[in-house]
Amino acid sequence: PTIKELKAMSADRGKVRIEAQAADGVSSLGVAEFSVSGGPWLMLPAADGLIDARAEKLEADLVANDGPGAPKIEKGRQTVLVRVEDEAGNSATASTFLDVR
Repeated sequence: PTIKELKAMSADRGKVRIEAQAADGVSSLGVAEFSVSGGPWLMLPAADGLIDARAEKLEADLVANDGPGAPKIEKGRQTVLVRVEDEAGNSATASTFLDVR
């Protein structure tokens, strides 16, 4: 698989949006996850709600530090890592920076 157009934005204090395009030329995608600055891996859902095609737009809107399971995101520059896996078990990763206000 490949990951393209990875973006991580912080529009308002504590609010984060992650977007990416993922594709595989041979098999369907099966899993997409993200991690912020070495935190736990969290599901990165498809825009249509189901990761089941060979190409998917992935997006997540989240509120940092908002209860159990929410990523702990500090102010300043953070690293966002995204990984996708296809149904055959092949994977790809990509990273970008997130400047948190």
